[in-house]
Amino acid sequence: MIPTPRDNLIAALDGRRPEWIPCTVNQEFVTADPAWEALYAAGLCRIPYVHTVREEMTDVERLVEPVAWRGQPGRRVTLRTSQGDISQIEVNGWVQEYYLKTPADYRVMAHIVRNTRLTLEPAGFEAAEHQVADHGLTLVGVGRSPMQTILVDYAGLEQFSYHLADGFPELFELAEALEAQLLERCRLTAAGPGRFISLLENFTAESWGAARFRQYHLPDYAKLLP
Repeated sequence: MIPTPRDNLIAALDGRRPEWIPCTVNQEFVTADPAWEALYAAGLCRIPYVHTVREEMTDVERLVEPVAWRGQPGRRVTLRTSQGDISQIEVNGWVQEYYLKTPADYRVMAHIVRNTRLTLEPAGFEAAEHQVADHGLTLVGVGRSPMQTILVDYAGLEQFSYHLADGFPELFELAEALEAQLLERCRLTAAGPGRFISLLENFTAESWGAARFRQYHLPDYAKLLP
């Protein structure tokens, strides 16, 4: 019996030998074009990412206003809290100016993280599984590890590099808050549906390095994987 793209990918993820090298595509790139059906028949497996844990920020007011950035229309997103405000600028869905620019910004973000409630909300998982059927496999996303969250989502590579070199304590306090939040998110996720979990890291060796990987990533992975 010829395995489905889903069966073939699961075999690889389970450490068994797949019938062919699995090829996957992020579900958000899939369109209604019928050409996709031929790709599925040839073995392509589509991957939706579903979050089964809901975040509710408290003591935060989120404000969005239109702005111009280098002649392009964009928007400024401001998070207003009792500990201060932070903001970022987005253009066409991409961040151009990140939330974290100063140690004070890190303190505000740590306050936001500590005051975010997490609850298990698994309803979207079964819907995603039904949609992809034998041509896909749903991954349950838990976000990123603390340093990658700061680098990719909150500060950006250039600013984060300077901040890490400066080594101010607020950076590591935010990382501790993010670690506690991620551990709780993983505990809730493990109690929900789905076998396969995505920790969507986004680092490259040439910009991060082996020493920092050992220092900042391996300890988190050792806590998360169980």
